[in-house]
Amino acid sequence: VTREFSIASGGGLHFRTHDEFAAAVDWLATHPEAAVRMGRAGRRFVLETFAWEAVTRRLIDFLRATGAERWL
Repeated sequence: VTREFSIASGGGLHFRTHDEFAAAVDWLATHPEAAVRMGRAGRRFVLETFAWEAVTRRLIDFLRATGAERWL
């Protein structure tokens, strides 16, 4: 998961180093309610952003916006 997806989704913590990763795991272990909220938010983000329906909708919108409707 990238930093950008973590922020956009509200579904996780981002880190750059092993120590930051360890701190994030420790934080999640001591904040289970927040971990559940982040898990739900991450799942919602993935379903809304990367489900086939969402991907094809964006592709169709792009093709229409660029005048490439012949590819539909």
